[in-house]
Amino acid sequence: DVKARFEKIDSADKHHVVFYNYDDTVVSDQYVADGEAANTPTDPTRSGYKFTGWKPSDFTNVTKDMDIYAFFEKSSKSSGSGGSSNNGSSNNGSSNNGSSNDGSSSNSSAAKKYTVTVVNGSGSGTYEEGSTVIITANDPASGKQFDKWTTGDATLASTTLSATTFKMPGKNVTVTANYKDGSNAVKYATGNASRPTVTGSTATGSTQVQVAKPGVSNVDIASAKVRGSNDSFIVKVTESNEATNAVENALNNRYGGLDSLQYWPCDISLYDSTGNTKIANTSGLQVEVTLPIPDQLRAYGGNNHVAAVANNQLEELNTRFNTVNGTPTVTFTATHFSPYVIYVDSNNLNASQMLDSSPKTGDPIHPKWFFAMGLFATSIILFLKKDKKVSVAAA
Repeated sequence: DVKARFEKIDSADKHHVVFYNYDDTVVSDQYVADGEAANTPTDPTRSGYKFTGWKPSDFTNVTKDMDIYAFFEKSSKSSGSGGSSNNGSSNNGSSNNGSSNDGSSSNSSAAKKYTVTVVNGSGSGTYEEGSTVIITANDPASGKQFDKWTTGDATLASTTLSATTFKMPGKNVTVTANYKDGSNAVKYATGNASRPTVTGSTATGSTQVQVAKPGVSNVDIASAKVRGSNDSFIVKVTESNEATNAVENALNNRYGGLDSLQYWPCDISLYDSTGNTKIANTSGLQVEVTLPIPDQLRAYGGNNHVAAVANNQLEELNTRFNTVNGTPTVTFTATHFSPYVIYVDSNNLNASQMLDSSPKTGDPIHPKWFFAMGLFATSIILFLKKDKKVSVAAA
């Protein structure tokens, strides 16, 4: 007789590590003992794309549950056609055999590779020239927060986001993550009495907003309103590697890459009035959140998108744009809590939505309104001139 034997997994002593493919299918599901390394799965595949690695890339010392995502980049158009010419009859025939095919000719068709060194972060490795490199800063030490990236070798999509990208240049690159002492944004989450408290009314309660994610000025105008409950809440806007990874994966799935995107990922979560207990069940609640547009995205005005992330996909939200005390803002309704992103697709910009001169409050004023006012003024002048000519003729 053949009998199946099973071993009970004691989840209390092990961490759950799940590797996901681009389409959110599970590649590997593991339980790893504390401090041990997860087993690297077989590289997943995606038609038309090349697998570039796992994010987060370090799972050699697992101390918590982890969700790890596969990242891909589009395969170069030349790679498909280059194989047969170098490996086929042209290499075996007498006319083409020799140094031209065995030496520099075949090597020149392949993209050159260069080394990336990430100090205080992940993403180090060897990359082909022109490929997209994703780098992520290490979690800051106690009392510190991420400040910026510094490098003289590449142009980063963002120097202020803890996870960003750049296109690999034709040389070796060194990028350094820099940290600074925790600012007021960090103190907000610890209950410091000096934190700015912004309140949006509910039926009988109140809601505070705490923005602890760098890259946004004028956070004191952030606000929120909770519908569906009379209790008081705190909305926390924070930064985490998990949220950044989920956002980048979702953007990759939607756009096939990050080159044309500027984005500000964050985690938006709802807490009770003490700020210590996260609200897990948000059914029946709707939270309307108003945030200042991140500094690096403000010039794009109404071209900004706000989306939630679920199952590695973007959920675009209906977004209202306004200005509060001269600061451009976005307002959206969150019906569930997960990673969020404010982003701009630079390949699809509407010039009329770019931020123009704005009043202290209200919507931005676009050039079309000045044009319309000019036409109106011109018509008045022409009317008066015509009326003047008629009166002179009558005399």
